[in-house]
Amino acid sequence: MAHARIQQKLASARRLDWAVAVIHGLLRFVCGAAVVALILFLVDYQLYRMPGPMRMVAWACVVGVLGYCLVRFVIRPAVRERSDDALALRVESVYPSLAGRLIASVQLGRQMDRWYRRGVARIVEALHVQTESAVRPLRFSIITPRRPLVRAAGFTAAVGGLCAAALLYQAAAVRTFGDRMLFGEGMYPSRTKVLEVRPGDASNPLAVLRGSAVDFSVRFGGWRVPGDATLELMDDHQRTTEIPMRPEGEGRFTATVARAVESFTYRVRGGDAVAERDPSGRAYRVNVRLRPVATVKLRLAYPTYTSKEPAIIEGGVAQAIEGTLVRILGRCSKDISEIKLVYLSGPDAGRAVPMKLTSARSARLDLAGPLDSSFRYTVRVTDTDGVANYEAVDSEESPAPIYAIRVVRDARPRVTVTEPKTESAEVRDDGEMAIRARATDDYGLVGATLHWRLAREDYERTDADDRWRTKPLYRVGAGAAPQGLEALACRIVPRELNAVAGDSIVFFVAAHDHTAPAAVAAGLGDGESPPRGVGRSKQYTIVVIDEKTFRLRLKKQLE
Repeated sequence: MAHARIQQKLASARRLDWAVAVIHGLLRFVCGAAVVALILFLVDYQLYRMPGPMRMVAWACVVGVLGYCLVRFVIRPAVRERSDDALALRVESVYPSLAGRLIASVQLGRQMDRWYRRGVARIVEALHVQTESAVRPLRFSIITPRRPLVRAAGFTAAVGGLCAAALLYQAAAVRTFGDRMLFGEGMYPSRTKVLEVRPGDASNPLAVLRGSAVDFSVRFGGWRVPGDATLELMDDHQRTTEIPMRPEGEGRFTATVARAVESFTYRVRGGDAVAERDPSGRAYRVNVRLRPVATVKLRLAYPTYTSKEPAIIEGGVAQAIEGTLVRILGRCSKDISEIKLVYLSGPDAGRAVPMKLTSARSARLDLAGPLDSSFRYTVRVTDTDGVANYEAVDSEESPAPIYAIRVVRDARPRVTVTEPKTESAEVRDDGEMAIRARATDDYGLVGATLHWRLAREDYERTDADDRWRTKPLYRVGAGAAPQGLEALACRIVPRELNAVAGDSIVFFVAAHDHTAPAAVAAGLGDGESPPRGVGRSKQYTIVVIDEKTFRLRLKKQLE
């Protein structure tokens, strides 16, 4: 009987240990399942909407994780063998005062028949009685620790609180998530029906220019028409933005994205319905397109006489001398469908000239003829999607890039007579007078001439006297044209000019550069403006006097 009472206490300890292990394992399994559900809800509903194949993979992973947890935490502890020997040893480890009597009593009690045959049964019975007396006040339940069970219960309660909070504050979202996980995309039962989504059902994906406004609308029907709706946007970096939609009546709601900056997918939620795909199964999406960006370079080939090397000007704005040849090089950030040069001012204002494509993203245009006037211009580029680089020239949202080429004319040569010192001088009829002049130019002189005519009394004047005559002072040779001539000199001899006392010789010095016309002597008379590329000095007068007058004036100066 003593041995039977010991067996009862061990059986009670075995049942308690099994129950605690199973309950502990179930708590851990439930907690793991709740954590997996929360993670799936956070990933699939809040961060990233998984497509059907990925959701199937997620389901397989969930089943595998939960199966492992069930085997590891519930089944294995439940089927683990709890023998009398193992329980007795655990009791003795807690109560060292038993001194091995419990394990000895358990092991010897299995072979009572053997001990009876050998005549030592009374000794074993005495051991049972002594052991039963020793273990009667002891609690075998102490061998089963309860602290892990309390910790698991507390952790499970915390996770359960999170799930309850999600159900309380995100009931519709949790219900939608559960329906989607159970029934798949768009197949779960819903009391609210989405009848129409714009622009998704009409144009998907919708293409808009960056910075444009995008209008959205949705119309609900079904058993329960919602009182509010939400537009949810998700960019390509999985960042989500929710926009409350405005009710318009009869189940219709609208919303506007004032400025679309980057591409995004979107969906509409209302009641227990979620619309995120068009009838063909494609996710609703808005693709934001960038306007093509055009850059311009100018290749300037200056006139040969300037001796300047060709130049590449970045930015499309330049100042060039008249007669320069210009090539405009355009490059675009996207593939080009059409590119034109549009004149905004100058003789060709309003004219658009197509540029020649040299590659998918570059083009060029050689302006017709050398430059002769300044102008402003822009380059209009249309990419392969039909998007232009600007909306209008004076648009506030997308203005045209404006460039300019300013033409600088070659300045006239500057001529100064250094001798005589005054604009009026006298010379003897049998003498001569030295004429000296200085001429400069910004790009080089081609030649210089002396222009003169006779001025006589009216009664002695002839038509030949009014005619201007020229005398070359300098002409450029095969070398480069100088930019300055300091010593232009000649002599005026009255007798060689058939001038007599009382006549006057009127003269000036003219210089011309590469832009001057061929006949530089024409049009250089009294008071007439010189032609282009020609510069002239002031007009000087030399009065011819006889010897007697010359001596009288010399004597007067000496006095």
